[in-house]
Amino acid sequence: MDPEAGEFDLDFLLHDPAGPASTWARDAEVGDELAVTPFGVRPFEVPTPPPPGYLIVADAAGIPLCRSLIEAIDENIAIELYLAIHSEDDLLIPLDDHPRMRVHHVPMRELSALAEAIEDRDWTGWRAYLVPEAGALKLLRRRLTEEFGFPRSHLTAQAYWKAGKNIGVTRDLPPLEERPAAASAAPDVTEAEAGESHAAAEPQESRSWATNRGRELLAPVRGAMIASGIAQAIATCLELAPYLVLAEAGRRILGGAQLAELIPLAYWFVGIMAAGVALSSLLTIVMHLVDARFAAELRIRLLEHLSRLPLGWWSSRGRAGVRRVLTDDVSSVHYLVTHAVSDAVGAILAPLLVLVYLFVIDWRLALACLLPVLVHLFLMYTMVFRSFDAVTEAPRRAEELRGHAVAYVEAQPVIAIFPGAGKVYDRELGNYLDFLRGWQIPFSSLKTTMMLVSQPATFVLVIALAGTPLVLTGRIGVDTLLPFLFLGTTFASKLLAIGYQLQHLRGGTTAANAIAAVLAEPELSVPEQPAAPPASGRVTGRDVRFGYERGREVVRGVSFDIPAGTSCALIGPSGAGKSTLAALIARFFDISGTIEIGGVNIADLDPDELYRHVGFVFQDVEIARGTIAENIALARPGASRDEIVEAARRARIHDRIEALPEGYETVIGGHGFLSGGELQRIAIARLFLADPQVLVLDEATAYADPASAAHVTAALAELAGGRTVITIAHRLSSIASADQILVIDDGLIIERGTHEELLAAGGTYVNLWETGCFAR
Repeated sequence: MDPEAGEFDLDFLLHDPAGPASTWARDAEVGDELAVTPFGVRPFEVPTPPPPGYLIVADAAGIPLCRSLIEAIDENIAIELYLAIHSEDDLLIPLDDHPRMRVHHVPMRELSALAEAIEDRDWTGWRAYLVPEAGALKLLRRRLTEEFGFPRSHLTAQAYWKAGKNIGVTRDLPPLEERPAAASAAPDVTEAEAGESHAAAEPQESRSWATNRGRELLAPVRGAMIASGIAQAIATCLELAPYLVLAEAGRRILGGAQLAELIPLAYWFVGIMAAGVALSSLLTIVMHLVDARFAAELRIRLLEHLSRLPLGWWSSRGRAGVRRVLTDDVSSVHYLVTHAVSDAVGAILAPLLVLVYLFVIDWRLALACLLPVLVHLFLMYTMVFRSFDAVTEAPRRAEELRGHAVAYVEAQPVIAIFPGAGKVYDRELGNYLDFLRGWQIPFSSLKTTMMLVSQPATFVLVIALAGTPLVLTGRIGVDTLLPFLFLGTTFASKLLAIGYQLQHLRGGTTAANAIAAVLAEPELSVPEQPAAPPASGRVTGRDVRFGYERGREVVRGVSFDIPAGTSCALIGPSGAGKSTLAALIARFFDISGTIEIGGVNIADLDPDELYRHVGFVFQDVEIARGTIAENIALARPGASRDEIVEAARRARIHDRIEALPEGYETVIGGHGFLSGGELQRIAIARLFLADPQVLVLDEATAYADPASAAHVTAALAELAGGRTVITIAHRLSSIASADQILVIDDGLIIERGTHEELLAAGGTYVNLWETGCFAR
């Protein structure tokens, strides 16, 4: 499409039986004209936060849509594309490239082929776009929803054609039975000819959708939650009954009843109200006790499970994500277990009971009370429909603004000197405010109307307008209005509260799904019979393979040998896999293949034993909440104060610690008042205490200031003495002196040797050395 020139392309898929479009396109000649009517469409946008991937299932008719989706999906998001092959010519239709897309060609020898081809795996969180033939779509959608648990909100399905039927009607076409037979829908396409096709994958241990996992998580309290809903239904009836008694009392008073006749109603009023309050209070107490036990068990499960997860999971998740699960999500589950079900039942049942009661009293006045509610719902629907794109856009803009706000705060020293440095944030804030004004101001009149129609005074007016003629004409008595005045005025607030309670219920369910997803993360395997500690620091890898996602390897079958006591530099362009390989040596993840230290497979070592022999320092240093002495002693909790001080001296951080107000007892947590270089030296002091045989370093001085870099370099030089050192190299000086250099590209070791040997070879290393590409 070229908006400036006003031109666009149309894709036609010619098929038999031919409909109007295929008939026109088949016989079209240069100069022919075609009338095109545009319809409003909602553009495709990746939501915020983005899903882990998109499952796209299509055939030749859906390839134009596939191209649009592939172009719009960020290169960091995975795509699994399944293409139905009805004819060998389908393989000739080009597809756009995407760095994280796998294409599976599926010969359609039978209608169920597409559904059966979908890989048996965990699709939690993925979005699905399904645009195959109608018959195949039905079976495909059934498998995705019933077997894999895709919710409707994550699945978009549209059949573009149906086998054996033409699309549209054209009068001058011959009858269907007189047209040529369609080509075979099951071409003889082999797996090799079709390109990459789906492989029969072994079923995973758990492939249930997150919603299923959330239900499993809540299984221990499901019975109590159901019971709470039933109890709340009874309590709601009891809490509404006094209002009915009060209305009945008013009707009797108007009818001339004596005081003695009203006393039993008063007893009923007090008794029923007390019973309702007692039941509600008892329900709250019981559900809090149930939740207290469940929450304690849940937190213990989470903490025990988190302690067994690979270190790589922590680095990819981040502190904020873990904190959200342990605090916000657990709190949301508390509300779900304790309040959400009972509140939702009360919010739904109360207005329904009131509505039924009012209809029993007089259906005409009840319908009148519904009018403001219908107006409110119509206006709300109008707002939602008209602001759909803005609702989708708002989270993305808010997230971007938060990023600019953080950068603005961190840049205050620069902004104080150069005020112009803050203009970017000012501009982004202005853009965000303009977006909100353009979104919300047009709805101000609608919001005002919605607020007015749901006010009690509006219902009093409606009841008066509808009831007065009925009273004056003798169709109802004045006493009939009392229930509507008692209950009808608050009817709207009760009915409209349903949406808020369901939203809370949805939020608790989402939190349960998030917690269940964390609990479903595979733990680091621990051997039943741990191997003996390694005797040396020799590091050997054999056919090491690893991918962060199934089917996409980042390290692709590398082998290496690093003798004990030598240094090895890992270099390569950004994204080559060098950081991943270094993390695998420290066993941040389980792998295919083997990595050995001193001849012992690291997977056969107890994790605690492994980290007594392998130490690592990365650029992002983790500091625990506690004193500096406690942070240094994390490597060896039983270390004495003298040993801690000696480690700090060797790490060139002792003098800085002594200058702090509380010295080694200064409490730190996060980065606090210590610079990045000082935090690096705290981490190095830990390693002096641990005394590991192997060091894995993501060059700590890459982003340090000159003074800190000098201290860190000196500390690392002393620490490296006599140890096996593996460095992710960023600077020239750390490469030339290495005993061995591994050049990594696209997950493979493409060159290895010393600095002089690689320069003499004249290969990729020379280009990296001259251009400094590895340093990016």
